[in-house]
Amino acid sequence: MAFRLNGRHLRFSLPLGEKLSPQQQRSRWRALLLMIKAKLEAIDIGILTLEDAFLAETMLPDRQTVAEFMAPQIESAYRTGQMPPLLPFYGEER
Repeated sequence: MAFRLNGRHLRFSLPLGEKLSPQQQRSRWRALLLMIKAKLEAIDIGILTLEDAFLAETMLPDRQTVAEFMAPQIESAYRTGQMPPLLPFYGEER
């Protein structure tokens, strides 16, 4: 599922697998809805900013989410003790 919120493109993955019953699929959709509602409520009352709440689900220009892009780098950083490189520059050069 994907949507745009305040100029940010957000994408959520919901593994539904073929072996899940319709009730199990509905349960997963319900859990996703509750997660999104909780984040929106946290934003509304000032616990989180939009950027903080949905950072992992924010889509990058190459259509990966921040979570998909960073997960291997975080794993590598813990394994090697080395910081990952900066995000590559996308857009016009200044």
